[in-house]
Order: sequence, then C-alpha cells, then structure tokens
Amino acid sequence: MEAEFPGFQPEDRQRLVTLRERLRGYRSELSEGHVSPELWSGVVECGVEATALRKAAMALLDRDPESDHIRRGAGYAIRIETDIWSFANAIAGLCLKQSDARRNREA
Repeated sequence: MEAEFPGFQPEDRQRLVTLRERLRGYRSELSEGHVSPELWSGVVECGVEATALRKAAMALLDRDPESDHIRRGAGYAIRIETDIWSFANAIAGLCLKQSDARRNREA
C-alpha cells in the first residue's frame, strides 16, 4: 500500500483506501439509478475527510518540499479530493433536477 500512497502514515493510507472504496460504492449506487440526498450526504462526508487528508499531505510537503515521495502522495490526495467533490456536485445537481421534476408534476 505504501507504493500506492507514498508519503502517508499507515492509518492515513488506510483512510485513503476506505475513501476510494466508498466512492466506488457511491458511484455504483448512482449507476443503479439511486440518487438521493442521503447519497449526496455520504459523498460529502467523504469529501470532508479527503480535504483533511489533503491538508495533512500539504503540511508534510511544506516541511519537506524536495521530497518526490511526499509530492506523489500529496498529488494523490488532491486527485481523490477533487474526484469526490466533483461527484458530490454532480449528485447535488441530479437531486435538484429530481426535485424540480417532482414539483412540476405536482403543479
């Protein structure tokens, strides 16, 4: 796992693995047509955790800016954070469309 998430402590590497697995699960739910505020909320929780991990990685990089090892880890943290927040925004948009469609049917 070290090669996959360079520069992270074992517990943070495990958190990144868990985030990645949760994101896959949420994407699977969406592909099955399950769009809900609860799905969005779960993705946002992942986003908050990913942001914390990215900030921790950037702090490590600030302490050792010459480390390619840490730079690769920070890059991964940035990518997963971006993926999660982009996905959360897409789900929020779908939830709004569903809400508008329901409102229009009821009117």
